[in-house]
Amino acid sequence: MLRELANELVTTDLVIEELRDTSIAMLEELQIDILNIDEDELKRAARMARNQRLSRADLSLLAAIELRRRGRTGLLSDDVELIK
Repeated sequence: MLRELANELVTTDLVIEELRDTSIAMLEELQIDILNIDEDELKRAARMARNQRLSRADLSLLAAIELRRRGRTGLLSDDVELIK
């Protein structure tokens, strides 16, 4: 079902650091690409973010979207700060 919503599914290395083992196994099953976001990309995302209370992991997702803007990119999250 998720594959129907977007051309590709991605997350970031900073998000992976926050996950439990069961969630990591799910990522592998769904064939989600893991992007490494550098400090410059995080700083750029922080400047563009409307919500200044976002974590580094949240900002890394915004940076990933910016990097993948060519395709149909969406964000799937249950993070209240990120959804705002």
